[in-house]
Amino acid sequence: MIKNCTNGNLRGSVLLQNSGNNPVIDPNTTFCIPAGQEYVVNYTAAVDFIGLRFTAAGFGTYTVQSKTRDE
Repeated sequence: MIKNCTNGNLRGSVLLQNSGNNPVIDPNTTFCIPAGQEYVVNYTAAVDFIGLRFTAAGFGTYTVQSKTRDE
């Protein structure tokens, strides 16, 4: 879950990486969270590393809470 406590839109996407490869942005996961709102990202993938890439926000802070499941 991502909570946007800035005064602007928080834009981002999911960033994937396998060992030895450059990170790849999944274009299907682009999101925009308005100021003061929350957003949940659900994503399933077989990768070594997964992250979030933020590209814009206003003044203030945002928080990210994560939970993973390894199968």
